[in-house]
Amino acid sequence: MSPDELSLPALIAFAEQAVIAAGPIALRYFHAGCEVENKASEGFDPVTAADRDIETLLRTRIGQTYPTHGIVGEEFSAHAGSTRWQWLIDPIDGTRAFISGSPLWGILLGLLNGERGVLGAVHQPVLDETFSGDGTTAMLLRGGERLPLRTRTLAGLGQAILYCTSPDMFRTDSDMQAFQALSDRCRMRRFGGDCYAYCLLASGHIDLVVEASLAPHDIMPLLPIIEGAGGVVTDWHGNRPTSGPIPGGRIIAAANAALHEQALAILRRRHGGAASSAQRPLPAPDARTPMHVTPRGDFVTTRLQRLQGAGSADLLRHGRKGLEKESLRVTADGCIAQTAHPAALGSALLHPQLTTDYAEALTEFVTPSFPDIRETVAFLRDLHIFVHEHLADELLWAASMPCRIGDDPDIRIAEYGTSNLGQLKHLYRIGLDYRYGRRMQTIAGVHFNYSLPLAFWPAYQELEGCGDDSREFVDQQYFALLRNFKRHSWLILYLYGDSPALCKSFLGGRTTRYTDLDPYTCFLPEATSMRMSDIGYKNKNQAALRIDYDSLPAYLASMRRALDSPYPEYEALGTHLHGQRIQLNTRILQIENEFYSLVRPKRSTHDNEKPSRALRERGVEYVEIRALDLYSTDPIGVHEAGLRWLEAFLIFCLLERSPLLDDDDQQGIAYNELTIALRGREPELALLDRGRRRDLREWAEVIFEQVRGICEILDHGESGTPYLAAWREYHDLLLQPESLPSARMLAALRQQQVPYAEYALRLSRQHQQALRATPLDPDRKREFATTAADSLRRQEALEAQPDLPFAEYLRRYLAQD
Repeated sequence: MSPDELSLPALIAFAEQAVIAAGPIALRYFHAGCEVENKASEGFDPVTAADRDIETLLRTRIGQTYPTHGIVGEEFSAHAGSTRWQWLIDPIDGTRAFISGSPLWGILLGLLNGERGVLGAVHQPVLDETFSGDGTTAMLLRGGERLPLRTRTLAGLGQAILYCTSPDMFRTDSDMQAFQALSDRCRMRRFGGDCYAYCLLASGHIDLVVEASLAPHDIMPLLPIIEGAGGVVTDWHGNRPTSGPIPGGRIIAAANAALHEQALAILRRRHGGAASSAQRPLPAPDARTPMHVTPRGDFVTTRLQRLQGAGSADLLRHGRKGLEKESLRVTADGCIAQTAHPAALGSALLHPQLTTDYAEALTEFVTPSFPDIRETVAFLRDLHIFVHEHLADELLWAASMPCRIGDDPDIRIAEYGTSNLGQLKHLYRIGLDYRYGRRMQTIAGVHFNYSLPLAFWPAYQELEGCGDDSREFVDQQYFALLRNFKRHSWLILYLYGDSPALCKSFLGGRTTRYTDLDPYTCFLPEATSMRMSDIGYKNKNQAALRIDYDSLPAYLASMRRALDSPYPEYEALGTHLHGQRIQLNTRILQIENEFYSLVRPKRSTHDNEKPSRALRERGVEYVEIRALDLYSTDPIGVHEAGLRWLEAFLIFCLLERSPLLDDDDQQGIAYNELTIALRGREPELALLDRGRRRDLREWAEVIFEQVRGICEILDHGESGTPYLAAWREYHDLLLQPESLPSARMLAALRQQQVPYAEYALRLSRQHQQALRATPLDPDRKREFATTAADSLRRQEALEAQPDLPFAEYLRRYLAQD
């Protein structure tokens, strides 16, 4: 039988029988006063005849049944084998306990496929207990009865029971300090147990095991058992252990993901002693530090398998998708329009689908959310057709970076009428002008709004074993998604970036960094997204902002600090100039919308309700992804396949382990985003992963491999395989950087030998022709016309009502908790 044909149930049965067969050997020596040898040249590392006899038995059984497999044991030399299959043997895990007469030791046997743990078995002969698992399920064999194992559902550290074999395992002050900080937060701490402590965790008796100085054979056989029971095992960096060297041998095993994230955050914050992350310098962009490949394991795959095993995987399908897409209105010759938002499109203040962003000429299209992305794209296309019917001689700019722009006064700030709500929106934008200038506000992009299906959450919560508070669980999981999106946002900029060049007029003479493509166009040869660089969507005034993504309460508290904290430059401006208000206040952020982030937690708001209040009172409803450039070669600025891949990527961000973000993470995120925006297609580019350099394409391949499994699930019930087709299309972009949107734009500019502004104007005209040639369904046309007329009537009625003085209205609005 070839290794690829091996049956997992047969392998598990073999492992169980093998460790049980070794039990009588162990009992023959236990409490018998057997001779003890010391293997260590310094210190004490005991070994007994029981260790050697057990390993000999296990090696013999493996060799007879699986002669091509490799074997790595604690007491004898490794046998390489001729396949990727490799057995790990720890004949007596807990030899110190064994020779001391304590029954808390075990016989360990694990199987690896390469570096991936496939199964594990542990036998404790004194108690006649055998534990086994394959990463998806875990069982206890006792007294002839086979029982399923499940970890505890406890979600808070304050009630947790923590185990560790011995404090002597922590051989540095920083290790000991980190362990002490965690144990101080737990309800109870116990020492002893060796491998049996991990079995107690898998059985649902304790909540955490935290240790150091472990070897691969100490932990790898236990990993499939703990994960199969619902637990999480990583090193102190949050990496799933592999059979290769484990950095420092530091392991944390937790009963569930929520508890793991809380405990890991404490270990990561406290570990390192004097050389804390806040004091370690970030490697320079060209630093020749060693390349680092972080082991990722198959955390996402394990969760998907558990969902499939519970019959819940299909609940991932039909998450709701909505779009917000901006486009500049421009004149026929490619200058920003000076006209008002067309009345035929309705009220920019109250129309639910057609509004304006910063500028009066920056039209914003907003779709409802749909469970099928085809519906979302079709609605957006219909909106574009409707708008083009009412633009007369104007066009919608096809690209993210704007058209030819003169001085700031040429950019007309959006207006929303005389109501207090309208004045609030307009004055907020005046404040943006004084703070950042108007040019940056004319950049256009796409926001992707996504929520998991409501039916998914109860099933996922039960599977994760995380308490009874469903709203708190959903909030926690959305914030896990947000953290992972921030970690991996560089991949979105790489794949979706479509703004490597821009019109020189946008820079206002600041062209030092950039290369001239022609007398009117600046570019960077390997750039992906100028929109997401420090001249675009970023903002230096907010560089020191530390918005906390640990949890919803932490996020809201940090946002509150930004909203309450004065900023000296804005205080110097004041709130009024020549008797006219020029900003809402002098705080770091006037309102929440001013926070420039690639991703936000969102909740639909009621009338005059602040976003933070909606989140606090009703929790996270969806996430808003703000990292997408306009897909310039499509008439509506989006690509359906790209939206499908993005949906699968967001589910990956949810299912992937999500440690809290520390200073190293935050600095690495900022470095990676800017590096990709400005140099993303540079050959052999390395990024920062937890402070160490990592090859871009190797890292991306790891992500793509896990996203593929999600695409397969999302394709269930579809006609064809649209998600896998999207995966293949975007994987090809990874393999062929010359096919990326950013590369295609530069190739087109060179081929056509025209300035950027002329190239984008040509695209805009082509898109106008294509959309005007597409008939709009009569019912949809009536729907849009009715909505537009109704929004104008509602604005008129709003402005006719008596209202508070604006200063009092603003005070009450800003004072919301």
